[in-house]
Amino acid sequence: PFFEGWETDKATYRFACDACGTDIRVTFSEMLQAAWGWQDRTAEPERTTIAAAFDIDLARRSIADGMDAVVRSSCPTCGAVHLSHFWFHEYRHSAYQISLRAIASNAKSNVD
Repeated sequence: PFFEGWETDKATYRFACDACGTDIRVTFSEMLQAAWGWQDRTAEPERTTIAAAFDIDLARRSIADGMDAVVRSSCPTCGAVHLSHFWFHEYRHSAYQISLRAIASNAKSNVD
């Protein structure tokens, strides 16, 4: 895991945009919202496509045993879209363990 503990203000994952190298940040709040709602906010058939690509069981939704969280981020510089797949586990009340599983990108730059 890249984060373990309860000081969630420190649970930010950073990576470089594949298209232009800009720093992309995914905050704890985004991961938490994604753990509880990425499926509901993602329309079919995209939800099924994402689940297949990241090997996600769409029926599994229990934070006690861990949950899949898929966060969609757009690069502020070039507009490339990134999907970050995290494993989000609340192992004690307000104590979390978060692992990065994968990052997918359209890596299509809109910068001339």
